[in-house]
Amino acid sequence: MSGSIPEELIDEIKERVNITDVVSEYVSLKKVGANHKGLCPFHSEKTPSFTVNEGKQIFYCFGCGAGGNVITFLMKASGMTFPDTVTELAKRAGVTIPEASGRFAPQKNDRQEALYKINDSAASFYHSLLSESEKAKSYLKKRGLKEETINDYKVGYGGEGWDSLYAFLSKKGLSLTLADELGLIIPKKSGGYYDRFRGRVIFPISDIHGRVIGFGGRSIDGSEPKYLNSSESVLFKKSDSLYGITVARRWIKESDEALIVEGYMDLLSLHEAGIKNSVATLGTALTAGHLRLIKRLSSNIVTVFDADQAGVKATLRSIDLFITEGVNATVLTMPEGHDPDTFVREKGIEGFKKAIKSAMPKQCQ
Repeated sequence: MSGSIPEELIDEIKERVNITDVVSEYVSLKKVGANHKGLCPFHSEKTPSFTVNEGKQIFYCFGCGAGGNVITFLMKASGMTFPDTVTELAKRAGVTIPEASGRFAPQKNDRQEALYKINDSAASFYHSLLSESEKAKSYLKKRGLKEETINDYKVGYGGEGWDSLYAFLSKKGLSLTLADELGLIIPKKSGGYYDRFRGRVIFPISDIHGRVIGFGGRSIDGSEPKYLNSSESVLFKKSDSLYGITVARRWIKESDEALIVEGYMDLLSLHEAGIKNSVATLGTALTAGHLRLIKRLSSNIVTVFDADQAGVKATLRSIDLFITEGVNATVLTMPEGHDPDTFVREKGIEGFKKAIKSAMPKQCQ
């Protein structure tokens, strides 16, 4: 098949990759007879109607009608193109696909790949700048973050200059137009660009696959706004993104429970304390998109809101969402004067776990 992936290779990949293993990265499955069942990741439901037949290597949802093989599932769940999906599965299966040489010429979304490359390059650049800034390192040390956590999450710094990232991207020959679209640089009226996140501690935001989709920047000199996020783009939508999901994915599946907190530092403090089945919203209210992302991994959710008026309002707004999305939700409200960051540092991991156990189920609120 000139210009496409050979059918025999596609068949070999499907034979070598276990569909249950792939689906389990997105859906919490339970063995029921010959099948595995779970809540469908493609539509909202309270009763599991999504099934995986490991013997036949297929999936089917009796609720929405979605079905197919492992390639079909991963394409639909990840949003990747067919060639990229097959290439990803080939890596897992240990199958080598010949490069574009007549028989295989995958049609990649070059523009989207370029966007990911810019974000990845920016994340590495910001992380490298952190080591050069005593001010930024001092701030993170005061917040109790260890070097291991800083490196694991590639926390960075936006630099002191107005155009540090702009100069870096220009030198690398990366598209400034796309960097502008991603909200990393801002055009000047006089021509050229200046950096959006200058002078801020940077938190790279990744998707469930570990690809950098955006950034959060925290002011450390008192300038407003305190937090600044990337512009919405084809890669990044705040209402569908959760900070820490790449690391938390494994732990949420293992514990069959997810904690949702409100901020970057809250999340990092919990992960550092060993509570790694936690994720954070990005300065936005909890949304259906957030819950659907979590539901791929577990339907048991604990929301951890601050004790202030905003936290109370967030709790009330969440009621209809939990009911509509069919999740088993528990609400943990922090004691007055505390957020998860300060609470876990003062009370420790055991104190935080005790608080979670004493939290009230949503239906009892």
